[in-house]
Amino acid sequence: MIAHTLVSSGDEVVVEEPTYRGSLEAFRACGARLVAVPMTPTGLDVAHLEQLLARRRPCLLYIQPTAHNPTGVSLHNADRARLADLVQRHGVLTIEDTCSADVLLDPAARRAPWGAILPDGPVLTVGTASKLPWGELRVGWIRGSRSAVARLTEARKAVDMSGPPLEQLLTARLLPHADEALEQRHTQLAAALARANDALREVHPLWWWSPPSGGTGLWVDTGTDAVALAERGRRRGVRVVPGPASSVFGGFGTHLRLPYWHPAEEFHESLLRLL
Repeated sequence: MIAHTLVSSGDEVVVEEPTYRGSLEAFRACGARLVAVPMTPTGLDVAHLEQLLARRRPCLLYIQPTAHNPTGVSLHNADRARLADLVQRHGVLTIEDTCSADVLLDPAARRAPWGAILPDGPVLTVGTASKLPWGELRVGWIRGSRSAVARLTEARKAVDMSGPPLEQLLTARLLPHADEALEQRHTQLAAALARANDALREVHPLWWWSPPSGGTGLWVDTGTDAVALAERGRRRGVRVVPGPASSVFGGFGTHLRLPYWHPAEEFHESLLRLL
């Protein structure tokens, strides 16, 4: 909805490299020219972004400061503050995607959305109910200024009049239990990640990955052609996403995103089928 409403063909949109592949699809569908800012082991390369904004005027900046998809990295506090200063100083409209922010592996790492640093700034924060209560709750939201939300609301009328009422009512019933759900989710994910680490070391000892701060996937460097691995898996009944799908340039050709939350036996069997 944001891309459809605010991006025109030829507009520059700055994204992280790599980033959530659904965002790339949305921006490309609007004819945007994508400009990539690299990720570091601690999140978005804020110094690179500062240099970019000094010489370009993009239409949008799309970021995932917490539990980044696909890497699982969360931006450090100092860089979060530096990023907020950049956005405010340059006035660039920024989309903060918090869709994975509820699935952090360390409950103590929970924090307010990055956009809260700029309560009156040019920020639209996107969230979803699908990551915490239930994956089938396809209910999302956008938080931003009154004028931006009013514009998006008007644009939505051309697509549909409202979301599904039953899912919205169910989400409203579940939200008061968010803290309980968060505790359960943290416990489940921590146990699943430990089992996935053991399985990967056993089946693919030469693959490399960094421990994620959150999210439900591992960003794994296989050291070989990940597209070919994904195709081999598809023929054997295993679906995985190769790195190029998350890249502006079709890069990360040796990477796979592996969803580690599956039952241990299924995850182990899937790894064997990728041999």
